[in-house]
Amino acid sequence: MTQKEFTDYVIPRLLDSFPQLISIGISTSEIVLSTQSKQGRLVLQITTQAKELTIGFATTAGPFGWHVHMSQLGAITLDKKTQAATQLLRGIFTDNELIVYSTTLGYFLTDDLANVYQYQQPDESIDAFYWSEL
Repeated sequence: MTQKEFTDYVIPRLLDSFPQLISIGISTSEIVLSTQSKQGRLVLQITTQAKELTIGFATTAGPFGWHVHMSQLGAITLDKKTQAATQLLRGIFTDNELIVYSTTLGYFLTDDLANVYQYQQPDESIDAFYWSEL
């Protein structure tokens, strides 16, 4: 499968499920989908670069900070990657995924906030949010 075929398969499916995503073409075969949080504090980005489906966070004008490849979530086939991305995005947009902000690490997802605090550095501030609060 070519990069263009990968992108042409994934992007329409994500846009059907999440019309708030805006398509930003970085080439004819790679796409970035993006949406900004309501308060404007965070940008969620999705890319198809290198035939991988990746979801991540950036501050308003920056590149990815934290990100996760769908293959890291165990999704190997194209359909499974698309399903994993849809499930993760739905969790984020419906406030079922906890988003942490660390002054050291930036924004990232966690399912174990206690574990995040366990590794907190003395000069580090940590706050937890849901998408609707950002």
